[in-house]
Amino acid sequence: MSRVIDNMLWGLKYGALAAVAFLLGLGVGAVAQGSTAYAAYHPSIPEILVGALATWLVGGLVVGLARPLARSSIGYLIVATLGGAFVAAAALVVMFGFSYVSLGTILLVGAAFGFRVWLLDRGSSTSAV
Repeated sequence: MSRVIDNMLWGLKYGALAAVAFLLGLGVGAVAQGSTAYAAYHPSIPEILVGALATWLVGGLVVGLARPLARSSIGYLIVATLGGAFVAAAALVVMFGFSYVSLGTILLVGAAFGFRVWLLDRGSSTSAV
């Protein structure tokens, strides 16, 4: 198999794992809080599916495609920021809905999350590649 397809499958695997974990977290939150869960915004099932599943799967594919960049420190920061943007998109869409989430907010939260991941992993002996 080609390296690009291997990277995409790697990203899809971790994107699917994150989507399942995210949906389980939403379910646990809804069960624990009952009818008051997500009271400010009541997401519909399609919004949860698109906001969580599709965002995580597409994010996994994008991060998988960008994975070769993670060999350098700056490239790793870029990959972490891309991943962070998709994490932010999934969380913000489920919390506030599509109409209240802007691309700027997603990129800002994603950059902050990616920078934090980069800082934590910079001293680690393991890497994304």
